[in-house]
Amino acid sequence: MEQERIYINRRRPYVTYALIGLNLAMFAVELLMQALGHTYSETILRLGAKQNLLITCGEYWRLLTACFLHSGIVHIASNLIALYFWGPQVELLLGRVKYLIVYLSAGLFGSVLSYALSDAASVGASGAIFGLLGALLVDVLGGGQDVGGVLLHGVH
Repeated sequence: MEQERIYINRRRPYVTYALIGLNLAMFAVELLMQALGHTYSETILRLGAKQNLLITCGEYWRLLTACFLHSGIVHIASNLIALYFWGPQVELLLGRVKYLIVYLSAGLFGSVLSYALSDAASVGASGAIFGLLGALLVDVLGGGQDVGGVLLHGVH
């Protein structure tokens, strides 16, 4: 009879915690600016939302900063819940540096796609979150693990 070993990871997912903190800090700035009388549109544009005309004029940094802004409490909550549950799994699999590279690259790529496909201003970390899920699924499928079990219970 083969005995299954369960390993407990004692490494803290510091990069995941930092990304959650950065997203929360930016959302707090958004709320503060709106409380001080700025409109939502003005707030996100000042803070770095993806806005095609401004990017075309050379503000390329918006492709990345948009990944740390959110359109409301439900938007940030859904992104950060996903990051909280799946981020540590991917950080453990890839290591901190590769994990951060995947997160930022996927977020940037999501913004580039949004730039190419939509003229609307946009914000959010969804592209980065989907990139993490993609990395997790590649590892799971490559290792023959049960995808549903990994998404619900973590990597064994």
